[in-house]
Amino acid sequence: MALGAVAGPVVFTLGWIILGAISPGYTVAGTWVSPYSAITQPISGLGLGETARYMNAAFVLSGLLLLAGVFGLARTMLSGGRQVTRLASATLLALTPVGLVIIGFFTLDRPVMHLLGAMLILATQLSAF
Repeated sequence: MALGAVAGPVVFTLGWIILGAISPGYTVAGTWVSPYSAITQPISGLGLGETARYMNAAFVLSGLLLLAGVFGLARTMLSGGRQVTRLASATLLALTPVGLVIIGFFTLDRPVMHLLGAMLILATQLSAF
């Protein structure tokens, strides 16, 4: 299970690179954005348009793999330290993959839920470590 912590980011990165290279663009809030640029546009833009089903699947799959990796790593943590601290850290680390799954289901067309997923990814890691 701990290998999911490696496989998840690999799946996500490959999806981003490959789909970013072939994306003809996407429509967000009625505006056509073309071509996709990894420098000036969010990765979430690949979750819209022709690449949507593949990028959203990559978000969900990488989130599930990463979640399995977090659980696998939590199970193998050394017994030193306080149990509460290890449990809290593992729970906070698990919020990132949950955020990836949320982003996979709620694209930029559903901004409130999409931004909730993004905040889980971006805001919880500092607390987890």
